[in-house]
Amino acid sequence: MATRRPIVQVSGQLQELPTTDKMPTNFATATNVVYVSKEGSDANTGLTPDFPKLTIGAAITVASGLTPSASNRVSVIVMDAGTYAEDVTMVSHVDLIGRSAKLDGTIEIVDNSTIILREVNPSSGSGLNLIRKSGGTGSSYCYIDLIDSRNVTSSRCLRNTSAGSVIFVMCAQMWVGAGNTGVGDQTSGFGHVHLYCPDLYLAGNNAKGIVGNNTNASIIGYIDHILETGSPTGTEAITVGASGVVHLTCTQIIADTAYTITAGGTLNLVCPDVQGVRTGTPTCEISDQLVATVDSWLSGKMRLSEVASP
Repeated sequence: MATRRPIVQVSGQLQELPTTDKMPTNFATATNVVYVSKEGSDANTGLTPDFPKLTIGAAITVASGLTPSASNRVSVIVMDAGTYAEDVTMVSHVDLIGRSAKLDGTIEIVDNSTIILREVNPSSGSGLNLIRKSGGTGSSYCYIDLIDSRNVTSSRCLRNTSAGSVIFVMCAQMWVGAGNTGVGDQTSGFGHVHLYCPDLYLAGNNAKGIVGNNTNASIIGYIDHILETGSPTGTEAITVGASGVVHLTCTQIIADTAYTITAGGTLNLVCPDVQGVRTGTPTCEISDQLVATVDSWLSGKMRLSEVASP
């Protein structure tokens, strides 16, 4: 007996999943989910878990054909913990969900898109933007356990070059390889970045953590630690250019250079433990230096009070 194809609902009618490579035009109404698996094939429709696409890019192409919109969001679901060696370009109102998946490549994000992945970690390359937004004026959202640039050179982990737009990023760990930058590092067309990252590691010579060079917008973040790891040289936690704006709350900074601020740049820093060379004057710094100054001032006031006491 021939094996029956899965039954799906298409335009209110129950039908077998098509066997043809080409998806029927009315099949787009059957679902707003596209599936991906290392056991799949890009010849599949991707519209049921039994017939997933093989690559994320092919699934996003299908998702785009489902007419995604604010009232018709489409999800691309990666069903396994596979490694996907490809560069991905998102589509507005399409969400990429791969809680156990690793991307060996880069992501171009767009307005009204959400990304959930275990890891973004390209195995090779130079001059890469691991996660970048380069167009639009709306918001994008990323939830990624690990962003790692240790295997690439002259690259940036997170970059927004779309003026007026916003990226919201939650990342458990960000590893910045030698000569690379964690967040920012552009001289024009810079949009907002809002970052929550417990650990940002400077893992190679001349690695930089946060670089704000343009006045169009700002980098705003909450980071538990910005730490050099191993014994690298030339590491720099925060760099602020002449028109850059960085607002950062952090518990600890340990780098060869804690921060460098060019005249005209804005750094508002709250960090109780700052270790490293400090160059330039922050707009506001609440750190160990300020605490020591306040302690000294309070001690002086106490002594004056004691002297003045009858």
